[in-house]
Amino acid sequence: MAEKFGGKWTLSLGILSTAFFTVITPLAIIKGGATWLIIVRILMGIGEGTTFPALSVLLAQWVPIKERGKLGALVLGGGQVGTILGNLLSGLLLDAYDWPVVFYFFGGIGLVWFVIFVSGLLPYKLLGNI
Repeated sequence: MAEKFGGKWTLSLGILSTAFFTVITPLAIIKGGATWLIIVRILMGIGEGTTFPALSVLLAQWVPIKERGKLGALVLGGGQVGTILGNLLSGLLLDAYDWPVVFYFFGGIGLVWFVIFVSGLLPYKLLGNI
């Protein structure tokens, strides 16, 4: 899918769908209980399923061959770091606020990321030619 439609849009629309379903998770739980939660999580998983294939296509297109190993390790290893930091931050949010805040926070970050990524306001462009 990423090779056919492009890695950028496959990744960004996958993240957008995941962010959207993350934001509506509390509503699904409150209004529909376990059944709606399961449906939302399945849809979220479909969106997340695009991430690693799209990242592979993007790395192949955007990164010079000699740098792919290092940058690939950094990008793919970042997911593990994100999981650790996400769990830590979730605990801090849960300590201070009610449980839906965790879903609104991380879903909101995903929505902001989507806007920045598709608009081209990536950090390297903000810093100029490095």
